[in-house]
Amino acid sequence: MNKKAILVIFAVIFFVSVTYFIDTDGNNVPLDEANSLTNLEKENNKLKEEIVYLKQDVETLKQSLFEAEKFILDSERASDYLPSSEAEILYKDIGDTRYFVLFRDKAEKYLTVASAKPRFDISFTIPSLNPTNGITMDYIRDTEYNYFGGIITDKNIKEIQVLQDKKVHKAIIFKLKDNIYGWYSIFQSKREVMGDSPDNIRIQALGEDDVILWQETN
Repeated sequence: MNKKAILVIFAVIFFVSVTYFIDTDGNNVPLDEANSLTNLEKENNKLKEEIVYLKQDVETLKQSLFEAEKFILDSERASDYLPSSEAEILYKDIGDTRYFVLFRDKAEKYLTVASAKPRFDISFTIPSLNPTNGITMDYIRDTEYNYFGGIITDKNIKEIQVLQDKKVHKAIIFKLKDNIYGWYSIFQSKREVMGDSPDNIRIQALGEDDVILWQETN
């Protein structure tokens, strides 16, 4: 058999194979394979719709949980929601979309900060209600967010900022009771998994004219 005949046979086999398995216009795909692809597309679209509905359900449940927490904490049964029967509420401020609770449990004190949107519920450890530097800071992190918070007793502290690399996050400051303020700053973490290196972070307490009264690198 000469080379020309071999090339012709090869070309025919190649052409038949290509037109049987795949066509750029999708017109020559075998019927069974076409039906399978159609069914997969339908299942995929159905799953996408279910995911949307599930996300809506999760948001509804989160909102319901937040409303339930608020209701309990704003009632006479507020102590029942705390971690233990020995816990005592020192101060609470229950709002429409957020609440703050300062409480003591055994030898430790905590500040709980909760919000409806964005939804979070974090308890910061408060080492002392009369801190030496006039400020306390606790840090909690996960793969998605950084959570910073504490209390302020130094009346000269006017602002707190958290520096995340080159980004500056202004903390929210709120009054708890006479001469005691709470603060928190919550922002997205740059880490994708827990094993990643932590963000480069520095916390600063500022006074008048942005004078740094206290700072700490985390």
